[in-house]
Amino acid sequence: MLNLKEFIQSLKAFLTTQNESSPRRKFPRVTLPESRLRFKKNKSRSLTIANCSKSGIAFFRSEFTSHLKIGDEFLGTLFVDSIPFSVRCVIVQLNAQIVGCEFKDINIKFELAMIKAFEIEMRAHDMKEVSDNTISAPSPGTPFYFRGGSSEELFFVFISERIPYFILIFDNQVVTGGYKKPIKTGYLNPEINQEASDLKARYPFIEHDRVNNSLLSQSLIFLNNLDQLSKDHLHILKNYIRLSRQY
Repeated sequence: MLNLKEFIQSLKAFLTTQNESSPRRKFPRVTLPESRLRFKKNKSRSLTIANCSKSGIAFFRSEFTSHLKIGDEFLGTLFVDSIPFSVRCVIVQLNAQIVGCEFKDINIKFELAMIKAFEIEMRAHDMKEVSDNTISAPSPGTPFYFRGGSSEELFFVFISERIPYFILIFDNQVVTGGYKKPIKTGYLNPEINQEASDLKARYPFIEHDRVNNSLLSQSLIFLNNLDQLSKDHLHILKNYIRLSRQY
């Protein structure tokens, strides 16, 4: 797991990259589920969040009925994992679809809460596709391998519009499955053998008694923010995971 200093450095690098592509935008295009992030404008109703980071937030223009202009300010409460923070929003970007705002006068408690909320997204953002000829694919097809800076890994095999096998590892937790295979969740056995070519030998894990729905939800967030993963592969993996959630 990244320590706090490393994570803040990674977050700053990510925000810098985003600034290069859009001078006014000082926050990444990351969408969080309402269970983790929610905004209520003062003396008004809740607003749907389009995207957010520790430095700013964006809403959908259709939710505002009043006339708006760059520089306008409004107060609200941002709930980060159910913890309320009073924030002042200044409009810095305005078009037919989006109202983009910067936070003003934020404190360290708010920044740390936002860093924690974005941890999964940031780990996924750091993932890069790599070549590893030492891995033996468990089924026919084209192998794809992604690795992050803090022991995050995704490996899958693609053939005929299907993924017969995949394994996702982050925070020492495992989600694995594939086409017509049951999804399994668990946590890594401490005795990892990085030299083994067989994936089951390389990443032995202790399976949960039943599928961990919370871990599946986290894995969907993770995959949604893996930049180098193609949309087709993302769609297939997400469908496998969604269909396996137990209610």
